[in-house]
Order: sequence, then C-alpha cells, then structure tokens
Amino acid sequence: MKFLEIDRFFDDYTIEFDENIATEKTLLAVHPHNAVTCGLTVNVYNGKLGNILVCASRMLLNTPLLGLAHKLSGMTSVDPSNLKVQMKKKRNIAILPGGFEEATLTTPKENRVYLQRKGFIKYALRHGYKVHPVFIFGEHKIFYTMERFEKFRLLLNKLKLVGVIFWSRFGIIPECKNEVHTVVGKGIQMPEIAEPTDQDVDKYHAMFVEGLKEVYNNHKAQYADNKNLKIY
Repeated sequence: MKFLEIDRFFDDYTIEFDENIATEKTLLAVHPHNAVTCGLTVNVYNGKLGNILVCASRMLLNTPLLGLAHKLSGMTSVDPSNLKVQMKKKRNIAILPGGFEEATLTTPKENRVYLQRKGFIKYALRHGYKVHPVFIFGEHKIFYTMERFEKFRLLLNKLKLVGVIFWSRFGIIPECKNEVHTVVGKGIQMPEIAEPTDQDVDKYHAMFVEGLKEVYNNHKAQYADNKNLKIY
C-alpha cells in the first residue's frame, strides 16, 4: 500500500502507452536521463510499469546516500553479468542508455538525448527481448543544471565519474512547478541471436533510434515546449 501519491507533487503527471507491454522479456529504454530521472522513479513507485526491475550504473549505486536510496528502492546494477542473470529469468527491465553523458548534457532549455550506447541492444538480441523506446517529456526541466565546462564534464564521464551539477529552488528536491509526461513507445521485437554481429547490433540500434524519434515527434506537439530534439 502506497503511503504517498508522489505524482501529485508535479503540476501534471501522466503516463501513456502506444502499445501495452508484455509481462516478461520486455526492456524499456528510457530517455532522457537527467540527474535523477524522476519520471521513471515515480512510474516505478506507483506501479505504472508493472513488475519491472530498474538497472543503473554501479557507480551511481555506490554513491553515498543517493546510492543507498536507489538500492533500497530495489534498483540493481546494469553490469553485463547482472543483465545476463536477469534476462535468463525473463525479467522485465528498465535501463537508461544515455547514462552519465546524457545527464551531463541535460539543460532545461531543450530536450537532449545521448544515443551512442548499443550494448543494451546486443543483450536484447541474445535473449530475444522486446525493446520499447520511452521518452519522458518535462524531465529536462525538473532541475537546473550547470552548462559550462561541458567538454571537461564529458571527460569525467569517460573516467566513470559523474559530470552533472544540478539544483533546484529547494536544493536537491525536484522543481514541482513542472509537468511530467511519460510515453512508452511501440516495442521492437528482437530476434534471438546467440552471438549477434556488429552489423546485427547496428541494424537494431538504428531501429531503436528511429523508434525513439517517432515517440518524440508524435507527442511533442502535446507535451514539448521546445519542439526540437537534439541527438548526440
């Protein structure tokens, strides 16, 4: 039983599905990351995504206080060894492919996504998962972020260090005067390939990128104040 309806914290909060998600072998690839990814946290807490396991960076999970909070919420590591275990169990999984880079690039001025990671596609292919592109409109405005020294902060990411500095009027409590709208796009069924080639991964990653852009373009008129999506 939930003791707090945290979605009421925001001015408006919705979630919609372009297609229902299955109860197993589903991977939700969520963008944008932002500093905390409040939209995903709210959706998981309220059970809007069913019985789903959120996988995050080991570095994040080892961060003092914040990492402990994530672990207590049931979040687990996105490390390949753990993904292999969870996918063998056919668990539904949510990941944030944009990682630290997408968090570092976040600005309330526009929607930005970092789409250079492809490892999640390789694992989805190995286990025959269905991958749904997910976009959270309004996520980029939940915190203010420092935008200077971008190249240096991205360099920190290469060293597996956090490169985002964020704040709100209330410290690290999210800005409540915002709307958060999550859209779960249509899934891309991956064929089960024990050893996918680079060409296989590139092919299905390109399909994912197009799927994410389709989610954004189909819903931006309703939910996005700045209509452009900047892709890195």
